Amino acid sequence: MQYELNNTQIEITIIRKNNKNLYMRFLDYKNLQITCNPFLKEKKIYQIIEKNYQSLTKMHLQKLKELEQNQHFNYLGKSYQMKYDGISKQPFFEQIALLPKTKKH
Repeated sequence: MQYELNNTQIEITIIRKNNKNLYMRFLDYKNLQITCNPFLKEKKIYQIIEKNYQSLTKMHLQKLKELEQNQHFNYLGKSYQMKYDGISKQPFFEQIALLPKTKKH
């Protein structure tokens, strides 16, 4: 299911469990996961999304801010941009960038 939020296409994944409540969480800035009761219709889920548009917007902006913060590393009072080359076995500093061993998700 696709949905447009903050001028971004969001992929919505619905997980049906034996839940009493409906839960919404962003896995990353383009994927929203909704966990709900197996008997809840898709039309009702869409209405709940529309009703909570402002809350989802705040959650989406928070996730974007989190991802942006994870792209920088502060060391000795300086901010370094994280770059991933996929080759290096040890992290190292390159002028204004830190090249870590692996990319975290």
